[in-house]
Amino acid sequence: MKWAVIGAGYSGIAAAAAMLAEGIDVDVLDKRADVGGLWLDGVYPSVRLITTKDRSAYPDRPMASSGVFPSSTEMLTYLHDVAVDAGVRDRLINRDVSSVTPTGDHWDVDGERYAGVVLATGLFSEPHLPHLPGDSTIPSLHTSAYRTVGDLGDNVLVVGMGNSGADVAHDCVKAGKRVTIAVRRGRHIIPKRILGRPVVDMERPRFLPDLATRVAMDLSARTISAFWRRGRLAKPRHLFLAETPVIHSALLPLISNGSIVVRPGVARFDGRVAEFADGSSERFDTIVWATGYRYDLPVDRRLVDGSTAGYGASGLSLVGGVWSPITPGLACVGYREPRNGRGPYLHAAAGLTAAGARAQSQTLEPIGALLAETAAPTAKTLIDDGPEIRRVQRLTDAARTIAASPPKRG
Repeated sequence: MKWAVIGAGYSGIAAAAAMLAEGIDVDVLDKRADVGGLWLDGVYPSVRLITTKDRSAYPDRPMASSGVFPSSTEMLTYLHDVAVDAGVRDRLINRDVSSVTPTGDHWDVDGERYAGVVLATGLFSEPHLPHLPGDSTIPSLHTSAYRTVGDLGDNVLVVGMGNSGADVAHDCVKAGKRVTIAVRRGRHIIPKRILGRPVVDMERPRFLPDLATRVAMDLSARTISAFWRRGRLAKPRHLFLAETPVIHSALLPLISNGSIVVRPGVARFDGRVAEFADGSSERFDTIVWATGYRYDLPVDRRLVDGSTAGYGASGLSLVGGVWSPITPGLACVGYREPRNGRGPYLHAAAGLTAAGARAQSQTLEPIGALLAETAAPTAKTLIDDGPEIRRVQRLTDAARTIAASPPKRG
């Protein structure tokens, strides 16, 4: 019986390709009519990845790119070519899946029977739009719908400060627009390169503990950024890499020289006016919501990790960042955020997915529960690439051992 891979983006392509290479038949289900996921219709044309082409590519499939940091077009072309070469695109079914439930010894996906399910809709599947007090009549859009600065007015409010929000603010400055960023708390902001080297290529030395490395990096980042902040941007209160930093070379200088105005969070709206937490207010022509994404999987979360909380409450507690520890035949790929780039980690996670699916066919026990004897489930979202990849590889070896010498069924 086939497995269902739900999502034909970055994560789903990797998982489906590995499973096909393992000889496991799959259907790839996606609400879009082609492969590519978010890169197909959810990013603005001017974007360049913050990770290098080597860190963005799957290790067994190098990426051709005109620069160190791939463009959105190059990323989409790469994913499309991988999907075609691996046979993933041939398995694509255009379907917006609404229901995934276990039924006896199989899974029901919108009425179709499958041996197991791989959820790969990703961390960036649904734009998050906060509800703020007051009534706003300001035209607005989420960064996922942003395409060109020409679509914006002359006075732009960017709510939130992530990498996409930084890009939009930079585009506005270059176009001669007035731009304000509203941010509730300080963020770590670092350039794409330090001394000519991409920051994502800088990994923690194995002999240094993670906390010691992060403290040293935190002190360095604060020292470097202090000159540019000049009191215009609050200092972060969290340790470096406790959450994803903003990686942007132009943002701090533009804040420092006043080209970008920083305000505290929005307190409420009154028509075309935004009122801020410090009591100030201003009339705006456009709001760009740089407020991130949420994920909402088409399966009861209690089946994933036993949690009764909603999907936005915490990270998924998975074995190797992939397998449910409590439900047979349920994998989740792409719900981790590697610090240095997604390609190598997704390649490793896809290998664990394929090996685990093969092993799951040999036992009625949840393969995640068996693999948990090698590495316990964790709910971390932001992960250190090297140690996590090595952990995933150990679990993949364990899954292959189970497949070769399966426990008794029943």
